[in-house]
Amino acid sequence: MLACVATSLSAETLQLDRFYPPVIARGDATTVTAEGKFPVWPPEVEADRDDVSVKVDKESGKLSVSVNADAPPGAVWIRLRDQHSLSDLVPLIVSTASVTLETEPNAKRSEADQLTLPTVVAGRLEKSGDSDAYRVSVKAGQRLVASVTAHQVLRSPMDAVLQLSDVDGNVLIQSEDVRGFDPQIVYTSERETELILRIFAFPETPNQTIGFAGSQAMVYAIDVTTGPFIDHAVSEKHSGSDRAIAFGHNLSDEFDVQLSNVSQHSPPTVYADASIGWAWLSDDWVSAVAPTATRLAMGQSEIESLPVVVCGHILKPNQTDSYHMPVAAGIRYRAEVRSRPDGFLLDSKLVVVDSESGKQIASNDDIKRGGYDAGVEFTAEQEGRVEVRLSDTVNDSGPRHFYQLLIRAVTPGFQLSAAADRFVIQPATPLEIPITIERDSGFSGQLSIEATELPAGVTSAAVVSEPKGETAKSVKLNLVATDAAPGHYPFHIVGSALDADEKTKGDPQNSVFALRPAISLDTFWLTIPPQPTPTQKQP
Repeated sequence: MLACVATSLSAETLQLDRFYPPVIARGDATTVTAEGKFPVWPPEVEADRDDVSVKVDKESGKLSVSVNADAPPGAVWIRLRDQHSLSDLVPLIVSTASVTLETEPNAKRSEADQLTLPTVVAGRLEKSGDSDAYRVSVKAGQRLVASVTAHQVLRSPMDAVLQLSDVDGNVLIQSEDVRGFDPQIVYTSERETELILRIFAFPETPNQTIGFAGSQAMVYAIDVTTGPFIDHAVSEKHSGSDRAIAFGHNLSDEFDVQLSNVSQHSPPTVYADASIGWAWLSDDWVSAVAPTATRLAMGQSEIESLPVVVCGHILKPNQTDSYHMPVAAGIRYRAEVRSRPDGFLLDSKLVVVDSESGKQIASNDDIKRGGYDAGVEFTAEQEGRVEVRLSDTVNDSGPRHFYQLLIRAVTPGFQLSAAADRFVIQPATPLEIPITIERDSGFSGQLSIEATELPAGVTSAAVVSEPKGETAKSVKLNLVATDAAPGHYPFHIVGSALDADEKTKGDPQNSVFALRPAISLDTFWLTIPPQPTPTQKQP
C-alpha cells in the first residue's frame, strides 16, 4: 500500500492594521481592539514603552492596555508576532486628557455627542457618506482648539475636513490640510454659546467617487480644548544647555514644558501636564547629514559657525527672515529648509545674496519636483559675509508656517533607505531587498552595501553601487538561508564609500526605514519560519 506525504502548517501572514480606539488616557486601563488578520491567536506582543502595559486577551483581537498615571503623552509603538511573521509597528496614542468614544448615530446636529472639555475624541468614519458631530460649550472670549490626528500619525487613509458651526448649522469655520492631511480649527468665541464640531473625509487618494468617504480604516482622534494646547516644538541652545520650546494656543509666556524619551522608536516628545497635545522633535534629517550641527536661539539672525540649524515661523504676508553668516573663499555651502515633510504649511523660497554688494548668488524654491522645501548650494568667490533670505513662495503665512533651516559647508555624502523594515526568508529561496541610494552634494564614488549581523545559516554578498548607471540610485541585496534556525532576528544594512583601490573609507552609514516622516529606524528584522511537518495520508 502506498502513502502520499502532505504538509500541514498555516503560513498565513499576521497583519496588524490599527487599534480601536486609537487613543488611551494615561492612568487608564481598558480593552483595545487590534484590527487586522491573525491566523493564530494569541500572538506575542511587544510595546516600546515601559510605562505602558500591553497584554493579549483570550478573545481574538483583544488587548488589555494600562498606562501609568504619570506617563508622558505621545505614541506607544506596538508590534505583534507569531512563528511565521512580524506585524508592522502600529501606534497607540497616550493622552493627558480623558478619552470620549463616539456613539452612533451622531451624523445629525440633533444627534451630536456632548463633549466635556478638555477631551480627546476617538471615532471612526466607518462607511461611505459617514460624518460625526460633537457638541461643545464655550464662553465669551474663549479660544477653542480642535486638532485631528488621523493620516499623519495613525496612517488612516483619509483626507479629513473639520467644520465648526452654530447649532442652526451655519458654518463658522472649516479646516483641512493643516497638519499634513489632518485639519485643525482655532476659533475664538465672541459669546457664550454651544457649537457643533463635525468631521467628515475624502479618500487619501482622490477617486471618481462623489461624496464623503468611509471605511473601517478611517479611525481618528480629535484633541478638543479651550485650555493650553501644544502644536509643535523645537529645541535650542540656551545658556550652554538644550531646552525645548513649545508653540501652540492658549499658552502663557511662563508655560513650562517637559521632554520625554520613554519611547524607543519615537523622537524626543515635548509635552506639559497642564495641556493637551504634544509634539515630536524631528531631528533625524539633520543627524543624517550634519550630526554635529548646533541650534541657534530663536530670533537670533547672526550665524558665526557651521553647521547650524535655525528655526522660525513666517507669521505675516510678505515676511522674509534673514540670516547672516561668514563665508570663506572657495568653500561650497548648502542651505536647506525642512517644513512640509513634518506636516507644516510653508512653501519655502531661499535667496542668498552678498552682504556687501547685494548681488544675488543663488536661489531656489523646490529641491525636488513636486516638493515644497527649498535648498541651495553656492561657492563663495571671496572671503566675506552673505545673507540667507527665507520666505514663502506664495506669500502665505501663519502659526503653522514653521521651518527648520540647516546651513553647512558641503560634504558629499549618501543616504540609504528601504521600503520595509521586516522580511521573511524561506530555506533555499533567495530573498531580494531593494535599497534606495540618495547621493548628496555631488557624491560620485562607489559604494559597498551589505547586510550585517545576520543569523547563523543566512548569507549575503555585498553589492557595489556605481556612480553612474542602473546601480547609482538603487541596488538589490540577496539573502540566502541554508541551515538557519527558525526565529525572528534583527540585522542591519550598511553602506561604505570605496576608494580607488576599492577599500572602504570614511564612516559607514546605516540604511533606514521611514516609519513616519519624523521617525527613521535603522534596525531591520528577518523572520525564518518553521518548516512544514509531513503528515501521512492514506490513498
